[in-house]
This record gives sequence, C-alpha cells and structure tokens, in this order.
Amino acid sequence: MHLNKRPLLLNNPREDKRFSGVKWPENVRSILTVPMMAQSRLIGILTLYNKKRSEDGFSPADQRLIAILASQSAQVVEGARLYEEEKTLLAMKQEVQLAQEIQANLLPSEAPELPGYELAGISIPAKEVGGDYFDYIPMANGRMGLTVGDVSGKGVGAALLMATSQATLRGQVVAEEDPAVALGKTNFLMCSATRRGTFVTLFLAMLDPETGAVSYANAGHNRPFIVGPDGRFEVLTTGSLVLGFMKSHTYQRAEYVLEPGETLVIYSDGVTEAMNPDSEQFEEERLYELAARHQGDGANALMDRVINEVKRFAGEREQSDDITLLIVRRKP
Repeated sequence: MHLNKRPLLLNNPREDKRFSGVKWPENVRSILTVPMMAQSRLIGILTLYNKKRSEDGFSPADQRLIAILASQSAQVVEGARLYEEEKTLLAMKQEVQLAQEIQANLLPSEAPELPGYELAGISIPAKEVGGDYFDYIPMANGRMGLTVGDVSGKGVGAALLMATSQATLRGQVVAEEDPAVALGKTNFLMCSATRRGTFVTLFLAMLDPETGAVSYANAGHNRPFIVGPDGRFEVLTTGSLVLGFMKSHTYQRAEYVLEPGETLVIYSDGVTEAMNPDSEQFEEERLYELAARHQGDGANALMDRVINEVKRFAGEREQSDDITLLIVRRKP
C-alpha cells in the first residue's frame, strides 16, 4: 500500500500467493484496503474486514464506493491538519511579535547627550528577535554606564531573559560604583532566578565624563578596544566568566582613561564572526583596521561604516547572528 498507493481487495487472503508467509487470524475472511490520499501524499489507510450478508466477500462496486469515501475522508483529515498548523503558526507569530515588542522596548531609541562625547549604538537581529542588547545607564555624579550583552537563545525566552538581565543590571549599576561588584551581584541574582543552562555574556563600563576615566568589567563578552587619533589601538583584555554560570564568582575590574580624540568600540560576536559566501569570518583584524581608518569621522559615522562593511563582506550570505555595536568617542 505504501509503495503502490492503490486499493487492495482480498476475498480469500489465505490462498493469495502475495501473502503466502502471512498467518491470518481465523476470523478474517475478506479484506478491502483503500489509500487515503491528499495532494498526492498518503496520509492514511481505510481498511474493512469481512463484508456482512455476503458469502462472496467485497465486490468491485464496494471498492469504488470505499475509494470515494476514503478520498473525501482524506480531504477532511488534511483540512483539519492544515487548520491545526495554521493555529500553531499564528501562535508562533504572536509569540515572535511579543518578543519583538519586548526587545524594542529594551533598546535605547536614541543616544543620550553627554557633553564632550559622541555616543552611538545599534543592534540588528539576525532573525525576527535577537539575543543581543546594548544600553546607556545614567549614574550619580554625571557618570554613564555603558553595556553590551548577548543573551543565550532566541525568541520570547531570550527576550524575557534579556529583560530580566537588563533590569537587574540597571539596579546594580545605579547602586554600585564598581562595575565588577555590579556584575557579581547581577550574576548572583541571575543564577538564583533563571534556569540552569541560560547565560549572558556582558561588558559593563562606567564612564566619568569629567576625567575620561573608564572602569570596566567583562563577563565572557568580546573584548572591546580603544582606537586613538593616530590609528593605534588597545584591546581591553580583562575578562571573566559569563553571567548565570557560577553563583559565587568574583569579577575583575580594570581601568582606562579615554583621552581626547580616542574612541571606545564595544561589539558583539555577530560583527567579527559574520561570514562571507566562502565561509570566511570578518574577524577582529578587519574591525581594528576599519576603526583605525575612520575613527576620526565620529561615532555615528564609524558605526555606519562598520555595519555597511560587514554587510558588504557577507554579500549574499544570510546573517547568522545578531550584530550589535556601541561606540563612545571623546571629542578632541
């Protein structure tokens, strides 16, 4: 039946040579089996046994009648299946829409004004809903918290984890002067409140605009870098474990003074791991060189150049990961 997809009529199955090895039950005298077809696909089989009030078994007329019933039944079954699929698809679309709304509300609509500095940020999801986010967090005494994070997973689950981690981090940044302590407390709360296996990579910097002092801590995120007006760059190498992995982990703090004309570039792995049609990655070196050539153009212009260059490099290859940038330039 699965191979030929044709009706089978047996009025004496025990004597049919095609089934010589089959041991039929004693009460089976005749069989009529008809395929249920929908769009040239076998979706079921309609089988009848032992026609009543007939010593001769099933007839060709019976076969034609059952074939019509099987065809009509197949359409009903297929219609029901498509209806269930449509409901599932609608539910998925609503879930994606909800996740998009959550993410859109989390990302800053514009960069804040910070005298003496240029700030620019963007996050481009690979699919309908991304796992990256960035944020500007106003602090006491005019300081500014700057963060880029990458949440594990996709969809509503990732969006909710993003919302949780952002709200937790914001609360700690406002209350703490030390980024390492803020990450440590955020990590403790995340480990306590989220299920095992979910995690966030996150870079947190606290900028004092008066002095240019940047204190930072890194929880397993890509290492940001500083590029100067002469094109030289320095990678901020201090880092540690991702958030949500080990509740008692202590994070490291490091310092850097952002001099006039220097630019801080914070990015996600969607930038450096973007791939072209030959499966080559964009990699850090291209990003460093691009930033060195164009850091004097300003934060927004540099951000646009990086995004355009990553897209040009990838060509027709589909974006496989979220692309997120946060750029801070201290004006000369």
